[in-house]
Amino acid sequence: MAKGSLKFEIKGHEKQYEVKELTVRQIINLMQFEEFKELTFEKIKTKVIKEILPMTTNVKEEELMDMLPSEVEIIWKRFQEVNKVFFQLLKKAELGDIVKAFRSAFISDFFAQLVASSKQDTPTPSTTDTSSSG
Repeated sequence: MAKGSLKFEIKGHEKQYEVKELTVRQIINLMQFEEFKELTFEKIKTKVIKEILPMTTNVKEEELMDMLPSEVEIIWKRFQEVNKVFFQLLKKAELGDIVKAFRSAFISDFFAQLVASSKQDTPTPSTTDTSSSG
């Protein structure tokens, strides 16, 4: 096993998965981004899925879409395990909301896509009341 990484298997998958620890440079670069500081879920979700996931795992976004939620949770827990110093730094800096946003972005995005794909158009309620003038 390479320094700063963790390899593991998920039952039912042939692939060996790997999560890597963020480097000091990567952490500093993450903390510099304005969108990281703004804490909007959408921006953190994009950063996690498009930037952090590819640099810290050998898991592709498309692979996650075909996994069971419990399997995605396994990857998340391994990511946290390998990057525990990073998460401790966030908590010490009183940025606990970012930790929650990271988890949500990592796991919940796939559920959000599921919900969005199954939404049916619902009519917007309207009123026919008009003020009466007397």
